Order: sequence, then C-alpha cells, then structure tokens
Amino acid sequence: MDNGLEIFVKLLIPMLDLSIFFKKKQVVASEITTREMLYNVFKIATPRVLSWFFDAGNNSVNAEYIIEEKITRVQ
Repeated sequence: MDNGLEIFVKLLIPMLDLSIFFKKKQVVASEITTREMLYNVFKIATPRVLSWFFDAGNNSVNAEYIIEEKITRVQ
C-alpha cells in the first residue's frame, strides 16, 4: 500500500558490549521510554515509533530494531 508514509528503520547492532550498563533487552526499551518521556512530559516532538523489537535472536534480521516515521525538520 502506497500512502506516502516515509519510514526510517534503525538497526541496533552495538559495536561495544553495553551489557555492563544494561541488561541486553533494556537498550531498545530504554530508547523507546526516553522518547515517550520527551514527548509526553517535555512536549518535544519526536518521530512516532511504529514498531520495535528487542530480542535479536528471535527475528528474521537477527538484530534489535526500531521502525519510526520519518519527520521533516522544522526551523
């Protein structure tokens, strides 16, 4: 379906082991939670997250990912 929606896909494949700071599944969840706080508490416009997945071993791309709307920058 072509509805004109542009998306941005972020694959999270860390080059350094962040498990010393976070449990493995908390990195993506932390980013999603931070974005929600920026939008809901501080009223800062953030891209709308359409989908996310934090279990890299249980999906077809073998990576954590975030799919979000592409937004245009407002000056």
